[in-house]
Amino acid sequence: MEPQKPVIVGNFVPIEDFAWDQGSYNSPIVTVYVELDNVGSVKDSVKVDFTQSSFDITVTNLNGKNYRLFKDNLEKDIIPG
Repeated sequence: MEPQKPVIVGNFVPIEDFAWDQGSYNSPIVTVYVELDNVGSVKDSVKVDFTQSSFDITVTNLNGKNYRLFKDNLEKDIIPG
């Protein structure tokens, strides 16, 4: 029996235009800014997953497209909780 392949649901347009605010020196919080037209209309379709070394932002079915911003290999660890 062959191993089961992961199921990929939809294609994602990469989010390449984003900004962040690192806060003051040694701040424990970083804010990521992503602007997508009309994203408020699908706010329930915005998902963010964190691991200790990455974050993955997905927006599904916004104007007929799916969007994704995935970053790993970050400078500092994330506390996912």
